[in-house]
Amino acid sequence: MTSVSLDEDVLAEGADRIPAEQVEETEGDDADPPPGDAAPQGRVLRAGEAGRSPEPVTVCPDEIATQDESGSDPAAPSGPDDTETDAPPADGADDDPDENESTRTDAEWRAHLEEKVEAARAEGYEEGHDDGYEAGYDDGYAEAEATLRAEFDDTRRQLSEDIARFEELWETYIDDAESEIIELTLNLAETIVDAPFTETMRQASEEAVIEAVTELAATPPVTIRLHPVDCQRVRESGLVTRLQENYEGLTLEPEPDFEEGDWSVSSPTGVVRRLRAEVLETLRGELRRATTDSDATPDTAPDTAPA
Repeated sequence: MTSVSLDEDVLAEGADRIPAEQVEETEGDDADPPPGDAAPQGRVLRAGEAGRSPEPVTVCPDEIATQDESGSDPAAPSGPDDTETDAPPADGADDDPDENESTRTDAEWRAHLEEKVEAARAEGYEEGHDDGYEAGYDDGYAEAEATLRAEFDDTRRQLSEDIARFEELWETYIDDAESEIIELTLNLAETIVDAPFTETMRQASEEAVIEAVTELAATPPVTIRLHPVDCQRVRESGLVTRLQENYEGLTLEPEPDFEEGDWSVSSPTGVVRRLRAEVLETLRGELRRATTDSDATPDTAPDTAPA
């Protein structure tokens, strides 16, 4: 035990509390007396009640806390309660994420950063892939459309040129073949006319002569001219005799200038005849006239070539 004086020097040194010996027991306290051997509790002195007295007071050295050389506040005495309070928390008790983040090591931080970077890279790759696919699809579609359109235009142009060339060749062919077609037609007609008369053709020729006589008999005399061979054949058939009985003034004359099959019936009012040379000339004229009309007619057919 050490006796010290509670003077101003002791107080100036920063004593934190007044020793228990200086606190008097409160008389007349309403609180119940402490049970058993428990130390009596003193009342707290208020301002003005604790006088500064030079009388020595006995205190324990452990109860005087002094300031260290750095001038910081003295540490509170340790006790059982302080030990329990300062004990580290049990495993899993501290779940604060900020503290967990702060306790990561450099390796953990590096791994965490790499994970974030990889996730961002994957997301960017996915977005870039989608954007690139859409852009590539649009570009490819436009390019294919332009290529197909160019091919279609080229094919259409070639087809138009081929059609125009075909029409030109066809017109040239028709012009070249037209004269040949006319000659072939005339040759065919001459062959038919020059063919020997069959019985049917002879009967048709006789009927044509009878029709001509009937048409011109109103104004006699009526003269029938035939090739000498045909004239002999008509006399033998009795046709002239029948006609003379029906029509007064009817005569039959052979004509050496006629070809076989030619005939002529004449009267003061007109002439009806069928001559081979005239038939061929008429056919030739009709063919030429048809050809001329075809060339003069403009082509009004619509253009069927693709636009």
